Amino acid sequence: MAKKTADQIAAKYQRGVAGAGQDYANGVQNPSRSWAQATAAGSARWAQGIQAAIANGAFQKGVSAAGDAKWQNAAVNKGANHYTAAAADAANAYAGVAGKIMAAAQAAQSAATAMPNATLDQRLARATAAMRAISQAWGKGK
Repeated sequence: MAKKTADQIAAKYQRGVAGAGQDYANGVQNPSRSWAQATAAGSARWAQGIQAAIANGAFQKGVSAAGDAKWQNAAVNKGANHYTAAAADAANAYAGVAGKIMAAAQAAQSAATAMPNATLDQRLARATAAMRAISQAWGKGK
């Protein structure tokens, strides 16, 4: 068997990954089982793995092994492109959350505006009314 160099192995890996984008998308769109159900079913194993990693100091070992240079290189050369490319999708999600925030703020303002605020007790009542309105606007005041 011919011996391959590390560079040859890495180049073959890169060629395979570069051509597999559509296969990846197809797998995501047509899974053999539900991702959410399988992930939820593995929550106990995840927690055990996290606890084992904490006990073994795996997080710190990984950070120390990578170091600042590896993190900075990946962040600049990979992360920056992904960050800006995801801005449109993130903006749509952010708009949904911003709408909820603005609705909650409007509910708080509406709840408190007409209430008197001359005394400490009145100001506390206004604050309480505003907080309840925000909680209800978020659907948590049920």
